[in-house]
Amino acid sequence: MKTWLTKQQVLLSSQVVNHTLPHALLINGAKSSGKTELAQWLNNVLLCQAPYQSSEQILTACGKCKTCHLYLSGNHADYLTLTTTTRSIGVDDIRKVSRFLEKKAHLGLNKLVLIPTAEKMTTAAANALLKTLEEPNADNIIVLLTSEVSILLPTIISRCQLLTVTPPVGDALLAQLGQDKTDSFVNFTHIPELTDDKLIALYDRFEQQYLHFLLTKQGLSELIQQLTNIAEALRWLEKISVNFSVIFQASSLC
Repeated sequence: MKTWLTKQQVLLSSQVVNHTLPHALLINGAKSSGKTELAQWLNNVLLCQAPYQSSEQILTACGKCKTCHLYLSGNHADYLTLTTTTRSIGVDDIRKVSRFLEKKAHLGLNKLVLIPTAEKMTTAAANALLKTLEEPNADNIIVLLTSEVSILLPTIISRCQLLTVTPPVGDALLAQLGQDKTDSFVNFTHIPELTDDKLIALYDRFEQQYLHFLLTKQGLSELIQQLTNIAEALRWLEKISVNFSVIFQASSLC
């Protein structure tokens, strides 16, 4: 579990223990910031038959009971992760959620739904979900994840408890991720390429291509191709440009 999630874990653990956990949670954070990890931890705790509390007042699922095994294997009857085969989340997807929540829990007290990339809901889908949120069942809990909370309908946001995952930046972030390097300009939007080996390789290749172009004015077509084909490339372009300009200015002062 990422260390910067501790604050949210303590809050949610307290709400679970005191039976004050809201029926709808909205977790906002950049890609790979830990929002999915936080949601999975909470769902596991809520479904576990024997969760225990650590010295930091954080609940932990036992990992040994029947419900833990079912959840970890992806076969828990009272848990649903909303998946869609299209680029957006439509009304039919939300109706699937509603039908799931209408049924009684099979193994415990709670039925849980996780909606990743909630910002992909169409307006019609969001309005359909709103009806479910306006008439909550005390035993149902919906967790929405988003990296762009501003896109969601204000009425959806107002009916959820909003949690924002904010990792540290600069050297503090690198230290948290166990990266043996120094980069004052690294921030939480760079977590994917700091933790994913494939993205690390792509980033290194892009950086070499971009710096080669800056120094030689050659390779523009290859650079444009990478900007077109790699979703993260535009963000990488900004980061490398900032780092390069700082190094250039520092060298010119020497």
